Amino acid sequence: MQEYAKNLIMDESNLGNLIENALKQIERDKEHEADIAAEGLDEEEALEAELFESNRETFLQDEDFTALWDMETEMADEDELAILDEEEI
Repeated sequence: MQEYAKNLIMDESNLGNLIENALKQIERDKEHEADIAAEGLDEEEALEAELFESNRETFLQDEDFTALWDMETEMADEDELAILDEEEI
């Protein structure tokens, strides 16, 4: 019965993964706070440094522009079809 309850809680409800991910996030937060303390930055300065860090992969790639162009083209085509349908009515 105990094995069934453990299996139900840890595996079936995915609670084990949730707990594990939460613990990892807590560790990352602690490391981040330690880095901030070691650098002597206050919270605002640390946030600003994190936001403007140049090695982060937050820049748009060519694929992003292509996906946006495809979406806009598709929406324009749908709009044209809707206008044609309205004119026929």
